[in-house]
Amino acid sequence: MADVEFTIERDGYATIRLLSDGGGPYGFQTNTQGLGVGPVVPQFRDGVGDGARFDGDTVGAKPMDLGITVQGDDRLHTGKLIRNLRNLMRWRKNQPLPRLVATWANGDILEVPFTYTSGLEQDYTNALPWRFDATVAVMCPDPYWTARSALSFSVEPDTSATPFLDDLAQLPVASSNAMGSRTVTNSGDVAADLTVIIKGPTTGLTTVLVNGIGWVFKTALSAAETITVERSPLGVTVTDQLGANRYADLAAAPKFPQLPPGDSTVFISMLGAVAGSRASGFWKNRYEGVY
Repeated sequence: MADVEFTIERDGYATIRLLSDGGGPYGFQTNTQGLGVGPVVPQFRDGVGDGARFDGDTVGAKPMDLGITVQGDDRLHTGKLIRNLRNLMRWRKNQPLPRLVATWANGDILEVPFTYTSGLEQDYTNALPWRFDATVAVMCPDPYWTARSALSFSVEPDTSATPFLDDLAQLPVASSNAMGSRTVTNSGDVAADLTVIIKGPTTGLTTVLVNGIGWVFKTALSAAETITVERSPLGVTVTDQLGANRYADLAAAPKFPQLPPGDSTVFISMLGAVAGSRASGFWKNRYEGVY
């Protein structure tokens, strides 16, 4: 783990760096476990005969044991450091969860939210004046490490004679339409949720397909309107620039596919698109573990 810097972060709190070189004030120890694949739960479907049919699997919440050393200048300083760690890790109502963050030298950052379960109990008889060793048990509701930075693609109308641009998924078919198809690569280990943002104006249907499956927004948009279709672990939301629910403006039987690992073909078309119209997609790669 020496090639990766681990930190514990939470909005509104000072970041805690977990040093792996034996230094302080917080150190990361080799008894850390659980940074890899989460618990896999196989699914079976009973048939009319003997046995059952394997029906895929799911990944449950992932437990981790974090070996942490707290080392202050004296007993009082160490006690303060322990309280700081506890305050950052404990659940707080209406606050986001703390995150274990892995950062590589090339700038890649992966993170996983967690909740504290145990490990910061103190045994005075075994505590040294300046050093406290603990195996802190946490639980990760989302078992996957998620990239901090999102990747994106976009489609917009070509209003000039400029040839095909590599950074835009566009294939203009008329001055008042935008249509594009491109290969999008999810380099993660698992499927990634996709968010699509449509910026007007449009005069009719906007179609978004991932590997041939997707949804249609059937209502025209003005230049001032923006529609966000977001899939997340909590479900799917369709909102406009004011936060109003626009799910009813989708055509019948919409599907909201994820981006599977590897290459996918994403197709987007916008009727009545002009300069300023745009459809953009965003996703974050997800990984089963860090090593």
